[in-house]
Formats: sequence, structure tokens, C-alpha cells
Amino acid sequence: MAKNLAEAPVKAPSRKLGDHWEGWNGEVEENRGDLGTNAWFFMLCLGAATLVVTAGGGLSYYLVQPRLREISPWLDLGLLVAAGAAAVAVWSYYLLLLVALTTGHNLLAVISRRHLANGWLVPLAFRVGRAVGLSEDRIRNSLLQAGNALVVAGNPAAVQETLLIILPRCMHLTIREQLRSLAGRYGVRLFTAAGGNVARRIIAEQRPQAIIAVACERDLVSGVQEVGNHIPVIALANKRPEGPCQNTLVDLSDLERAIRLFLHLDDPRGRKIDQPTIGG
Repeated sequence: MAKNLAEAPVKAPSRKLGDHWEGWNGEVEENRGDLGTNAWFFMLCLGAATLVVTAGGGLSYYLVQPRLREISPWLDLGLLVAAGAAAVAVWSYYLLLLVALTTGHNLLAVISRRHLANGWLVPLAFRVGRAVGLSEDRIRNSLLQAGNALVVAGNPAAVQETLLIILPRCMHLTIREQLRSLAGRYGVRLFTAAGGNVARRIIAEQRPQAIIAVACERDLVSGVQEVGNHIPVIALANKRPEGPCQNTLVDLSDLERAIRLFLHLDDPRGRKIDQPTIGG
């Protein structure tokens, strides 16, 4: 089957591409569409972005400081204190993110629902990643993995009726049926969304307390940014062995672990706490 999937892009019938894939040249992405990238790549880019911002702020103060002293020593002192406090706050937040990722324990109440993709330094971190040779989707994949880890560290909880799984329309039929069976086993709701507008409508109608979303990296990042801080989301990037928008795959064990984490059947370190209630 793997051989057939690898050869499919050459023989693949026409497919309906999402907006992000318009202009696709027909080539399968690196590693047969599996762009899994360690979360620490993005965290290093975010650290570099933090350094750039704080160093830039320090340099700006150094350049204007003589003029400020001429105007008022108190103005100079006030700006120095404000800039120093801002730098301490930014670095403290970053270090606490590292602690949360390393230990799996939430030390920041703000990350209990907030996905890392909503951070204000994310665009600059992307520029750092591109500068060191990472592709956009590799950076997004690493961001999503780091963001998922922070969501889990926030220890979110949902009952079966308020946990929602959203799949893309391009999911491989066999995988889709396996996921339906898995969702039924845990008593969770599963929907297929043919694009962002449909996904938004599903969320508005179902009003979930937590979401597990499967899609390509670009759709996932835009989706978690749009959801904002209102609903905790675990975002699982699909694998695209036949190229975009056709017979995409997802690791079933990853999705089951996400279900179990939200339902508090597992703790973040993977220890099984309880077995699911069959049938809801």
C-alpha cells in the first residue's frame, strides 16, 4: 500500500484543492508529506525573536537616552524602568513556557486555554525560522506541537458531550472509518468540515468545551488563531503522501491520546488513569 501511495501523485485524478494549495505543482512534499517537526525548533525561533525584540528595545533606549536626560531626568528614569519591566515580563513569560513544555505542569494561568499560535511574537519567530532554512509548514508543524503541549499542560477538561473532533474532507476513507469507530468508542462527537466556513459553523452550533482538529498545518494555524483563547484546541497535522487534499492520513494513536487527555483518562505524562465508558 505504501508503494501505491508514493506513486499516486503521478496518477492522481483531479482533486478539489483548498485555497492554500492553489497553484500546487503536483509534487509531493518532503518526507512523503509527513512534516512532523520537533516543538523545540519553534521554541528556539521564539527565543531568538524574544532576544531580537528586547535587544532592539535596549538599543532604542540607548540611542534616545541622552536626549531624554536633556528633557527631564525623570522622563529618562521612567522610560528605563518601563523598558526594563517589559523586558523582564517578556523573558519571564518565555522561560515559564519552557518550564511548562519541559515539565508538563502549568505555571501560567493564561496558557490553560491559550494556544501558542496566538502569541504576538509568532510572526517574528516565523521570520527567524525561514532565515535558518525551515519551510513555512515545518515551522507551523513545530508551532502546533509546542502549542499542543502547552494546551495539555493547562490540564483542560471536557466531558464526552462537549468534546468535538473535526476532520478534513480529504481524509483517507479507511482512516475516516477508523476514526469514527474510535470516536464512538469514547462517546465523542465527530464532524467533517469542508473548509474553514463549515468548521466555524460546526463550532458555533455545537458549542464545544474542547476541540481536536485534524487538517494541514496552514489550516490548523489559522483555525486555532481564529478560535482564540475561548476553547482549548489540540491540533494534529495530517500527512499527505499523495499531495494535498487527497487521501490524507493522521496517526490514530495521537488522536486517541488527545481524546484521553481531554477526558482526563490519561495524565499529561501518559499514565492511564481510567478506561473509557463505552457508548458515552
